[in-house]
Amino acid sequence: ATDAQITFLNTLLTAGLLPTTTSEIPEAAPLLQRYQRLVETLPPPVRAPGVLEADAFDQALFVQGDHKNPSASVPRRFLESLDATPYHPKDSGRLQLAQSMVREDNPLTWRVIVNRVWLHLFGSGLVSTPDNLGRLGQSPSNPELLDLLASRFRDSGGSLKELIRAMVLTRTFQRASGIVNHPSATQLARIDPDNRLLSHYPIRRLDAEAIRDGILAATNVLDTTREGESVPGSTPRRSVYVRVIRNNLDPLLSAFDAPVPSSTRGLRDATNVPSQSLALMNDPLIIDWCRLWASKLPPASASQPPQASSLTPLLQSLFNRPPQPEELTPLSTFWQQSRQQHATHSDQLQTLENKERTQRQRIQDLLQPARAQWLEDRKKPLPLDNYPQPWAEWDFEKDGKDRIHGLALTLNGSARIADGQLVLDGSGWAESPPLPISVHAKTFEAWVRLEDLDQRGGGVVSLQDLQGQVFDSLVFAEKTPRRWVAGSDRFTRSAPFNGTDETDAATAGLVHVAITYAADGTVTGYRDGQPYGKPFRVAPLADYPAHEGQLLLGCRHGRGGGNRLLTGRIARARFYDRALSAEEIARTRSLEDTTLREADLIAALSPAQRTELENLRRELASIESQLQTTRSQASPLPPETQAWADLAQALLNTKEFLYLR
Repeated sequence: ATDAQITFLNTLLTAGLLPTTTSEIPEAAPLLQRYQRLVETLPPPVRAPGVLEADAFDQALFVQGDHKNPSASVPRRFLESLDATPYHPKDSGRLQLAQSMVREDNPLTWRVIVNRVWLHLFGSGLVSTPDNLGRLGQSPSNPELLDLLASRFRDSGGSLKELIRAMVLTRTFQRASGIVNHPSATQLARIDPDNRLLSHYPIRRLDAEAIRDGILAATNVLDTTREGESVPGSTPRRSVYVRVIRNNLDPLLSAFDAPVPSSTRGLRDATNVPSQSLALMNDPLIIDWCRLWASKLPPASASQPPQASSLTPLLQSLFNRPPQPEELTPLSTFWQQSRQQHATHSDQLQTLENKERTQRQRIQDLLQPARAQWLEDRKKPLPLDNYPQPWAEWDFEKDGKDRIHGLALTLNGSARIADGQLVLDGSGWAESPPLPISVHAKTFEAWVRLEDLDQRGGGVVSLQDLQGQVFDSLVFAEKTPRRWVAGSDRFTRSAPFNGTDETDAATAGLVHVAITYAADGTVTGYRDGQPYGKPFRVAPLADYPAHEGQLLLGCRHGRGGGNRLLTGRIARARFYDRALSAEEIARTRSLEDTTLREADLIAALSPAQRTELENLRRELASIESQLQTTRSQASPLPPETQAWADLAQALLNTKEFLYLR
């Protein structure tokens, strides 16, 4: 197809003049299924980042850094101290640079890698500036050792496993972390105050990933599944699988100085700031993990204060040691205090919930007589003669015929009539034949139930010309979510009513909605017989000559497509060739069982009852406020179990867990 043909087809689709669903084109269904099966058989493309060789040229040396004063070109090559031979003039030099970096007579690369591995294992590199091993960096604490390890690493073919094995099997790595009890403690402190010579193992904080993995392991929620796609931080897999999104980093890992992907760092920060303790105490994930661990404790252990036998698995996982005798008393005291606190919160919550139920029952008892009277009145509807007479009306009791003029609706797509209602699932609508009258002023009225309050732009009742280009419509949420609007072609006769958001149309039964179009162009909305927002007047009304207009139910305009179709049920629809008054709209509301509004109940109360209702609701609001606070403090677990969760979370905040010794 040409560009012009594609543009033409897109225009027809946008205007809703072409069918777009398999219900409208049944013969396309098998072709679509075949196409989908073919798509599923196609292997996903495999992509890998690559680098293209660009035009290579040597850069000029700028005199004193002035880019406007270039001198002779400098040939591309490696470090002169190792090899001053220029690279091939026609190549970019990337391959030659990579070869120069790993050549056997280049000790720099091997030293840098060895220093990074030493840094990871001992907390500080043999060169304390891992990003700078040159003149501006620090000198090696043991240059002979650095050269020895670099040579071994090179000779092993760059095997990191062999390098790490050699380091961790040394006596240096296996030394204790303290020198207090060392016989030469005073001499060691004088000779090596900064421990650069590793007279003892350096105490250092765990990396962010190790802290998170340690928490997962200690609380027995760690998912040890290997490989696979990256996961969010809320998933209890190892931190190496947590996805890294530059503008949405994991908050727990970030609190403990996880690397930022936008910059390269050879040495991580190891801060000790209040936000870390706050994260361990308040992070919902850690709280849930500790509660999950506590809930899995054997009942005999969970209901008793901490004992050596019940504490050993936890401390062994956290500290790699059993509990000490002197630790049992303070841990038991902490557990007792925590249990008592949660028991108090539980009792307070139960008391407030009982008060709330009692208060709500008192309000219901006060409103019940008015509600019963309203329901009784609904059983005795007024005769139809007492209601304003529409030009057309559909009640869907038998079929889709207008009960006044016999206009038969045409059901399109999946639209159907069932249980006395027009059922719409978002892919069907109903339309009338051309109206034999001219229409200027008018009223749309419908009793509707929505299946989805988040749908956008579906029409309830519409009047359009036969081409679907000019229309007026009672629409749900076209511009503003969950609000009724008066739709029109290009919003010519539209403006927001600024009514309230719809909350009942999907849960509390039918909602009565209406829009009147007065001859002077004033458009007024109604909901459940009451004005909806404020009326507006933005343009003269559209005229629909006889035999050139038709009514739609469940569609904004055109022939479906896009977001024009409604998802819900229409129990009754009325069309008037005049604008009804507010009093007439209020009367017609009772034609169908609609939602009982609170305003109806309050209006039926006496002044004394209204005052009592206000006082009861004020007291209820106070109780609910206290409930909200108490619920945030209460735990879903029994007090004894929650006390164990608190104990585990408190131990996670200890230095012994956070620091590697």
